[in-house]
Amino acid sequence: YQTKPFDEQKVLSEVQRLLAKRNTQRKVVVLGQETGIQAILEKLHQNSAQITHLKTVSELALVLEEQDVDLTIVVGSEFQEKQPRLEIQRIVGDKPCLVLYSD
Repeated sequence: YQTKPFDEQKVLSEVQRLLAKRNTQRKVVVLGQETGIQAILEKLHQNSAQITHLKTVSELALVLEEQDVDLTIVVGSEFQEKQPRLEIQRIVGDKPCLVLYSD
């Protein structure tokens, strides 16, 4: 097997960061209009997540820079096309943030 070179310090710091986050409240971004997200918001509140609701993709970049977001849930047909998905992927980049799409 071939292995790719990696920065050992970066891997160790990410592992330590992830272990520390296990005991903290999850930070979740919900991207979508009010009409389609009420059930998702209610479920997240039940699970004690720290929720940030955004209505546009342009707001996402600022939030991801300011917060250490664990999960982004994208809701609505306007975000399901190729171009908005590529823009979201570009904004998230290599941040350790899971992105889930729901229509």
